[in-house]
Amino acid sequence: MTPSTEALRIAREEFTDFLEPEGTLAVAVGGSVARGEAAVGSDIDLLVFSSRTQLYRKDRAITQGWRLEIHRIPELLPVHLAKKVSPLLEPAAVLNFAVANSHLEGEKSCPLSPRPTTSSLLGAWRELRKMLDAIPLMQEFGWFDTLRNQLKDLRGEHTAFAMQLATLGTGAGDLGAAAVTALKLDALRRGTVFSKALWAESYLQTRDSVGLTLHFSTTVLGAERSIADKAAHLAWLETMLPPISTYVAAAEATPLSCEVCQGLPARCNTVRCANDYLNDAKLAIDRGWPLGATLSLRSAVEYSTARLAHSSNAIEVAPEWSKFWEDGTGARRRSLQALLATILEDGTSSNPCQPQPYNSSV
Repeated sequence: MTPSTEALRIAREEFTDFLEPEGTLAVAVGGSVARGEAAVGSDIDLLVFSSRTQLYRKDRAITQGWRLEIHRIPELLPVHLAKKVSPLLEPAAVLNFAVANSHLEGEKSCPLSPRPTTSSLLGAWRELRKMLDAIPLMQEFGWFDTLRNQLKDLRGEHTAFAMQLATLGTGAGDLGAAAVTALKLDALRRGTVFSKALWAESYLQTRDSVGLTLHFSTTVLGAERSIADKAAHLAWLETMLPPISTYVAAAEATPLSCEVCQGLPARCNTVRCANDYLNDAKLAIDRGWPLGATLSLRSAVEYSTARLAHSSNAIEVAPEWSKFWEDGTGARRRSLQALLATILEDGTSSNPCQPQPYNSSV
């Protein structure tokens, strides 16, 4: 039995324990389990859609040795996400959608640490696809099937992609973040999703493009490390885990409150993302994925830095980590330009963004 099959079996056995008291419309399994990519250590994403849930929130539990992430999803959140990502879609695909309501996002956002516009749009696409690609466990009166039919015709718009890619090429910001955003745009154009940094190697393998892999690796790791022994880089990343873990813990301990989290770190999106990425980095190191590990650590630092920006304490990340991203900046930027050109030139200008067919073999 594969980990995905085992996780799906557990979800089917246990999901009734996590229903809302009233108003549950559907329950589905998303994420790596639905894609058939779960491994030992993966979470089970349980999506609970309800007409009574006002704001998105996430609960956690452990059952039969597996970690469950229970996503409490308002009924209108999927349509809100489709409307939010509409700047990257063909206008006709979203004409009939209601006005986006960011209030529904709840714990998916942090008003004190807003994300850049493109990151926010791609985050909305990721969450939408997690819902549309999920495997339903139960639904009232075909609600989940109706939702997927409503959103099945979303299509990417070529001009929007070109503009976003061009913006990445002219920016002077974080090259690692730009490379990840480029892959996320590439995935959206193809009607799929590059869900998180952990899966960098896996996504590049599905793309089967030597040029794409080379340019991405050089942008993230630098020219020397991209062709060096990956075991040496993974060993170095292991030395970075303790100081970055300390940095993440310091950010979590920083007193901070907004209307969403009410001062509870467990409800803070920034804290949760930092810790999730830190755990992803450990998992990627164990699996021998230098790109996924490097980018996951980068994201853990990024989210922690955003929270620490509201602290009066002067806390800095390990100097070796900062130096790694500063080395070879010129070569990395040239590789980023080549990466963007490859993505822009590759494939058709627009692809249907449709849910994946149900995989009965999972």
